[in-house]
Amino acid sequence: MTEVELILPHDNENRLGTNSDLPTAKRGLAWMFFLLSLFFISAVAYAAIYGVHLAITQPGLVQSGDKEVLGSMVTDHLISYSDSMLGLSLVHLLFLLPALMLISNFKHQSFKITLALRGFDRSVLIKAIILFGIYLVMAILVDEFLVDGVDDFILQINGTHSLGVAFSIVILAPIYEELLFRGYFFKVLRSTRLGSSGTILITSVLFLALHLVQYQWPIMVSLFMFSCLLGYLREKSGSVFLPMLFHGLNNLVSAVLIVYLGLA
Repeated sequence: MTEVELILPHDNENRLGTNSDLPTAKRGLAWMFFLLSLFFISAVAYAAIYGVHLAITQPGLVQSGDKEVLGSMVTDHLISYSDSMLGLSLVHLLFLLPALMLISNFKHQSFKITLALRGFDRSVLIKAIILFGIYLVMAILVDEFLVDGVDDFILQINGTHSLGVAFSIVILAPIYEELLFRGYFFKVLRSTRLGSSGTILITSVLFLALHLVQYQWPIMVSLFMFSCLLGYLREKSGSVFLPMLFHGLNNLVSAVLIVYLGLA
């Protein structure tokens, strides 16, 4: 059984003669919880940065001593996705990327191998395009027949023509989310008894939890299926770049339809 596992597509690095058992499950799981905490810590850091920005640009708020007004302005900014999304995404990337590279780098295994930063076969790309097309049809049907109304998150960015929002959705979010979920988390869980199916399932649940407050349940179901597709692409290609590519492509479709055309 071990010999079969050594030549599975998800670990092409085995064929290169490197140690693909890193990170170990015990330490890897501990780092997973740290990274999830870091994601929320970075959001708090962004709130603090914005608070300092307000204090500098509007000194009267500090001089008045009215901390409630200052706190309210920070909160309003954070929940206004069209205003805060770019800054928040940049801070997420700033916090997560160095941490991921640091904990993924080992003496005999570089972070590139741990995070699956390598190319993928063209045949997998063709299959990915077909599966992505099927997913889009399913997502459209769910949106048409099961979604009731429009979520607040969608309403806030609908028709804003915001380049910052589009850049965050299409470029930044796919980078740090895929490095986190289909990069490090996938690598840690794939070496356990969960196997490929369990790893795809667990990483998709974690991915879903990250977007829990943004969408109503039918969209969350679609999002879960999309995450499973991304996990499948990671498994078959042995590369994080393929799920990153299709994550960005999916978000590009959303950005065009919602941010620029206002079709929510």
